[in-house]
Amino acid sequence: MSDAKKLLTDWRARQPAFDAAMAAAKTLASPPADSRPPAPSPAALGLLLRTVASGTTIAGAIESLGLSARVVRRLRELNPGIDALVVAASGRRRRRRAMRRTTRTPGARLAYRLVEREE
Repeated sequence: MSDAKKLLTDWRARQPAFDAAMAAAKTLASPPADSRPPAPSPAALGLLLRTVASGTTIAGAIESLGLSARVVRRLRELNPGIDALVVAASGRRRRRRAMRRTTRTPGARLAYRLVEREE
């Protein structure tokens, strides 16, 4: 045992106040048992789904609502029902965007442009 360890052990044995202070410091230095942020409330999940369905990306919706991306990802992994709702909401967004792209006037023809490339 090194001299420093011997000295520390001696101080802890002789001084109960020092021993208690060292034990308290060790307790404060260790991470808490449950350091995970709380799960989002049902109202927050509803807002998340509405925001995603309206066209915002999932990451953008999580950020705008002030939720933790890690918590939402864990919640989606643990609960297939919530994951299905989020996927359905994002799919609805994709369908809306696709409908806007494919809407053309009846009888409109596609136009192509020829481009020459030199390599």
